[in-house]
Amino acid sequence: MGFKKVSQKLATLTIVGIAALLVFTVVMSALIVDSNYSASAEDGEGSSDVIDVYVDGGAMSDPYFQFYLDQEGNSELTELDISNSYKFHRLNDATSHPFYVSDQGYEAEASEEISLEGDGLSDSGITGSESFTLTFNDGFSVDDTLSYYCTVHSSMFADFTLVETADLPNIPATAVSTGEHNSLVAALTHANLVGVLSSEGPYTVFAPTDAAFEEMGLNLSEFDTDEENETLAKILSYHVKMGRIMSSELSDGMEINSLIQEPITVNIYGQGAVVLNGESSVTTADVETSNGVIHVIDKVLMPPSMAPEGPPGEICYDMDTHTVDVTKTEETCEEMWLPAVDIPT
Repeated sequence: MGFKKVSQKLATLTIVGIAALLVFTVVMSALIVDSNYSASAEDGEGSSDVIDVYVDGGAMSDPYFQFYLDQEGNSELTELDISNSYKFHRLNDATSHPFYVSDQGYEAEASEEISLEGDGLSDSGITGSESFTLTFNDGFSVDDTLSYYCTVHSSMFADFTLVETADLPNIPATAVSTGEHNSLVAALTHANLVGVLSSEGPYTVFAPTDAAFEEMGLNLSEFDTDEENETLAKILSYHVKMGRIMSSELSDGMEINSLIQEPITVNIYGQGAVVLNGESSVTTADVETSNGVIHVIDKVLMPPSMAPEGPPGEICYDMDTHTVDVTKTEETCEEMWLPAVDIPT
């Protein structure tokens, strides 16, 4: 039976099911407003966080100063992320060893690639209640040098460790980049759901591979009516949960409430093999994105209200190693071919 015939059969839902689907469609439409396909971040003011840093009284031995994220001096800071701005204070209003920074060397005026606003100068650092804010401007990179020093003792001079947090792409852009989720992205586009998964979230997406859609027999050209597209949207939205769930948070027997308010059942076998609804295995977990997390799966999930009646999924299970081989079929499995519900946990 072709996928179009299956979808047409599935579309003959009860009156209650149709009403629920219409409610779901209204919610989806509201979510799509003001959403965009591409992940983007505004450059300029407001694009970085300002982090308070407390500098201790200093010492004549390396590393000369200690940096903390709290006024009590408990949470040590060991590196600066150039994506952020930092406001430097003196811990306990220390008056010893006046503190300052520069990207041009000891007591040298800073370049235009950083901004220093507030108290202190390159040759007379901050003490007591004084403070200044450091901002990294365009052109500064982790390959550049930012030094800190005491403006009284030239021997107290060292460099910060610099890092930069990479901007992660959103869920659709990440799916495109994998090279094995083209069918998923095409289906999301066809069902007008790309905007939803490009919005803030966060979302957890169980993403079927191209091979999973091919096994399902998906042909988007066959979805040419509103009823068929609503069916497609419902199937796709069943793979999404509001909120970020990492694999470490999954437990055997738990149910994940999907975006359409139908559960996805989780089973964990042996040494951590995760199977959804008794038949779809998680092949790659915890692919982080800017607005959520993706777990790659090897079969398309069907909502319980739309799933055809039949026996539970079957899996090739190795009793010695307690692992599931998702690449095997009943014919190629050399271990035990078992219904998923019978596999020991």
